[in-house]
Amino acid sequence: MILPFQNFRNKELKLKRVYIIFILKAHTADEMQYFEEAMLNFDLDTLKNVEISFYYNDKGLNKNYQQATSLYYLNRLEDALYAQNQAILCNPDISHYYYKKSYLLHNMERYQESQNEINIAIQKNPNQISYIKEKARFLYEIGQYQNSLIEYELCIQRDPEHHVSINGKGNCLYNMRRYQEALYQYSLASQKDPQNPTYYRNKTLPLEKLKRYGEALIEIDLAIEKYPQYLKQKPFYVDRTAHYYFEKGNILMEMDQYEEAIIQYDKAIQINPEYSNSFQGKGYAFYKLNRYDDALLQFDQAISKNPENSEHHYEKGKFLMKINKFEDALIHFNFAILQNPKNAEYYYEKANTLRKMNRIDEAINQYDDAIQRNFEKSEYYQGKGKILAENFRYDEALLQYDYAINKNPENSEFHYEKGKILEKMNKYEAALTHYECAINQNPKNVEYHQAKENAQNTMNNHNGVIIQSNSDNYKTQFQILKSKDYMAK
Repeated sequence: MILPFQNFRNKELKLKRVYIIFILKAHTADEMQYFEEAMLNFDLDTLKNVEISFYYNDKGLNKNYQQATSLYYLNRLEDALYAQNQAILCNPDISHYYYKKSYLLHNMERYQESQNEINIAIQKNPNQISYIKEKARFLYEIGQYQNSLIEYELCIQRDPEHHVSINGKGNCLYNMRRYQEALYQYSLASQKDPQNPTYYRNKTLPLEKLKRYGEALIEIDLAIEKYPQYLKQKPFYVDRTAHYYFEKGNILMEMDQYEEAIIQYDKAIQINPEYSNSFQGKGYAFYKLNRYDDALLQFDQAISKNPENSEHHYEKGKFLMKINKFEDALIHFNFAILQNPKNAEYYYEKANTLRKMNRIDEAINQYDDAIQRNFEKSEYYQGKGKILAENFRYDEALLQYDYAINKNPENSEFHYEKGKILEKMNKYEAALTHYECAINQNPKNVEYHQAKENAQNTMNNHNGVIIQSNSDNYKTQFQILKSKDYMAK
């Protein structure tokens, strides 16, 4: 709020008046998205007021609707950090400055420093729940789901109606594969704020994992229904209607309703022809319908709309791998990795392609790269275990399956595949134990029952041969002894 000019009675207040004149001009330019002109007015203000900390704070970072003028939004992060530090030096008691500094550092991928600053903000103002929420979000974004969960629970303890934190808790649980608990949290968030379409959309995520696709469709339809009204209340939000139709198409894909999925992707394209994900989804639907030429056209369309999107190259690479165009697939996986070298999934699919090409050492290296970037993903250990087993490196393969089972003990496939390796090593009892685990987790899988029966028969036959062999040896020894006794006589 601007104070009347007659209230400025000392030097600092006069400086603040000068600050206000220039800051208003800067923010006006900012709201029109003239960022460079806005920065010019911020810099003019510097000349007139280098002592006031809130100038540096505003220059350093302003988050209002993500349109505020700042060095941060001009991607001048080091300059923004310098300005933020100046604000703290001028007034080290304002907790919000530390929060903004932590936000900057987080986006500069200096995560430990970011955590240090947000902790200072919380220490200076422990009653500010938004700082704890942001700390939880920062932790979530760097994959520390357990620590993030603790912070979100702290927010909820302080304010049980804080639906944003309840939703955040659901996100953590979902990424920890605790799908039923995640669904409960999303449902609770939607009860607290029934007009927020995001919470209905989020409910679809665990429902899909639980294979409750009919319920997921109901929730995504609710999100689509509520979104237009919600958007009117949030004029600065990006319209995500096309994305919701895209996600509805994805649910239909899980239900093998490929034609219906294409209809939803087409709706998304009609709403936003530049939304490249819709073309990607449509391409995968055509692939499932064995319309490979149409599929390739859609993947190419997605890339043409957004050529820098690593995900489009990744999806096209997966498509090409499935139709056995391995060399072409590698080109797109390599491009995806070049665009986003931190995504472990890209290395994993590249490894799978190299495995199919029998390029063993290269494939193993790519599995290792995937594991290095996400050591929690059990499928990466499984992939490495498979290629090691295929090349008769059974002891190494077993170690990888142990890692996979440790990360995800409920996966029946891991136990089954480990059982197969143990059987090849003639360790039948250990193999039977893992087949039994696989059957307990997925009793309807005929292949698991057959494997157990075969292993049991092989073990019985093997033991029978040993018994017979031992019996024959005993008879032979007896005949020798008897012969010696006769000769002695």
